Amino acid sequence: HVDQGDAYVERSQLDKAFDILAVVARSPRGCTLSEVSTQTQISKTTAHRTTAALERLGALQRVGQRFILGPAMQQRHESVRGVDAGLVDVLTPALVDLHIRTHSTVLLWTLDGRDAVCMDKVWSARTARSQTRVGSREAAATIPGGRAILAYSAASVIAANKAGTPSRSPSSNRKEVPLDVELEAVRRSGVSHTDQNPSAPLRRIAAPIRSIGGAAVLSIELLHGHAPAHDPRRAAQLLDTCRAAERMLASYIAAQRAILQPAGA
Repeated sequence: HVDQGDAYVERSQLDKAFDILAVVARSPRGCTLSEVSTQTQISKTTAHRTTAALERLGALQRVGQRFILGPAMQQRHESVRGVDAGLVDVLTPALVDLHIRTHSTVLLWTLDGRDAVCMDKVWSARTARSQTRVGSREAAATIPGGRAILAYSAASVIAANKAGTPSRSPSSNRKEVPLDVELEAVRRSGVSHTDQNPSAPLRRIAAPIRSIGGAAVLSIELLHGHAPAHDPRRAAQLLDTCRAAERMLASYIAAQRAILQPAGA
């Protein structure tokens, strides 16, 4: 658990509901009310009131003393993740370590059509603030996390993302650059980053997590507020973490295959 400190002092009821859903979504066994309260830093009274409202809406459901995602959330949650939720849990320690070493907000992205979808977020009161939440979507071609995956995706996937790509990213105010040019730059350097725009509130740099076949299935993105957009030290730390994540991914896939393989096969 990352200390989120004073960043959680002022939150709307909607913020609290999203925080509760994110905590429950990340827990394979679900969460008790006490765990929800502790992990979100919401009082038990407020947590009880908010979980009850989410239960009525079908976003949560109670199994014994634990809350799990309700029917209104389960289908979307599973389809967004693509690979099963267990993989995100396996990678989380690497994200936390990167957060500690770089003092940056860390995001884990995957691709869903033309969208990059945030799968995990590690941050604290001392790192760059971002409105991105677990489950947030952005046009993949407009953010470093999305472009890092697209650079190592099939040609048909790249073509689909080129169609209708906005000329300017709302989050980075970057100038229009042909997507093919940007993706080639990612393949050369191994990372995707925002332009060094003095007016941009956040600097963003991302690198892919590639599977055994070479295609990118996820990406890790760092958000920071003071260093240049392309900081060589942060880039090296990010790439080291992505290589470690690739080894975790390979081990995870091998373990899942072993579980599914019939005995004696």
